[in-house]
Amino acid sequence: MHSIRNGATLLAIALGISILLNPAPPAQAQYEDLIARVKPAVVLVQVKHILGGAGHGSGFFYNPSGFILTNQHVVAGAKSITVVLSDGRSLPATVVDYIRYIDYACPPRVERWIDAAVLKVEGEGFPTIPMGDSGTLRQGQEILVLGFPGGVGTEEVSVTRGIVGAVRTGWFQTDATMLPGNSGGPVVDREGRVVGLATFGTGQFFKIGGVVAINSVRRMADAALTPGAQRAQEFRVTGSEYIGPLVVGRKRVMRYTYDPGTTGNKRGVLEYTTEIIQVVNLAGAVLYTYKDSDGEEFQNFLDADGLFRVADSRKSWKTNYPEPRVLFTFPTCEGIGWKNQWFQQNLSNGAIFRITETSRLRNTSEQVSVPAGEFSQLLKEEASFEIVDTKGNQVVWQSASTNWFAPGNWVVRSLEERPATKERWLYELISDTAPPASK
Repeated sequence: MHSIRNGATLLAIALGISILLNPAPPAQAQYEDLIARVKPAVVLVQVKHILGGAGHGSGFFYNPSGFILTNQHVVAGAKSITVVLSDGRSLPATVVDYIRYIDYACPPRVERWIDAAVLKVEGEGFPTIPMGDSGTLRQGQEILVLGFPGGVGTEEVSVTRGIVGAVRTGWFQTDATMLPGNSGGPVVDREGRVVGLATFGTGQFFKIGGVVAINSVRRMADAALTPGAQRAQEFRVTGSEYIGPLVVGRKRVMRYTYDPGTTGNKRGVLEYTTEIIQVVNLAGAVLYTYKDSDGEEFQNFLDADGLFRVADSRKSWKTNYPEPRVLFTFPTCEGIGWKNQWFQQNLSNGAIFRITETSRLRNTSEQVSVPAGEFSQLLKEEASFEIVDTKGNQVVWQSASTNWFAPGNWVVRSLEERPATKERWLYELISDTAPPASK
């Protein structure tokens, strides 16, 4: 018994001396080795947007055959994508699959956030980063964020360090600094395994960051490796259910009733038809064109921020949108508001008008009855319009409108009133049809 005890004592002394003579490498050295190991797999993702302009994000190879994970919002709306590798090569990339779920609750807060896309470049033998298990993350756990934040940080992979601040549904929060260009970059644990995708930064100095958990996109990433496998290609943001379906051939017929008020004009009733004639899906973002009964065309763009008017072709007016006009914004919470301003030129006399539109969602549970039927759980939007003749800066028009949006049917009722003349324009949905889905 004494010999065992003495032997254990001598072993403990020997181990202590060994630790003193050979201390564990400092954390900084461990980080240096980890970063050197994973850095070659991080890529810069450059995009040219369909609406003009360019941007960039980050990503990483998760498979040596050229498969890259990034955020969906990095490539949404891109007409071309280029990936810059750590060795300086630039390769064209295509989108294999994407997924975007953002569930909002009101007052506005994020309940779930999943935002990822798989890209593919041609080639083999690319360096990769292994995936970890985001289900094991705990508050306080250290993580590293790699990517190309922008500015001077676009020519070289940058690294920030932080901890897991909170674990949420589909994503987690961190205090690691993340700038817009970091989007899609890998977030790795102390073993160098990817536990998430850097997705957004907010707060002062971007010190509150959102990271999409890798487990929430792993199934899509794995399926993307198999040719012919079913693709996710999902886009769902709270509020987008009011807009779809956006398919070629969808027709909407509205009844338009005009009350002349005190103007002495004739009362009128007519039908107004719109039909979607083109739809372009750009990794979940949608650019679509519709034509109305007068043969005039309008082009809208849908992404995770909402629905925007980007162009129109009218016979008697030329429209200039300095910024896309917000038609509908996400999330759809009572009290949310937005403001638009654009210009129109009268092609007959050259007069230029500045139009200002101020909108706000007033209710989220309205009910209305129109010729197309009874609708409930409607969004009620109130808007005001002011038109100013830029020559002389004279106000020539003021009116207020109320619009009711139904899930899957867009606007089913709209009432515009002009206080100065008591005129009223009432639009009501008669029918809303889309061609059957192809099998």
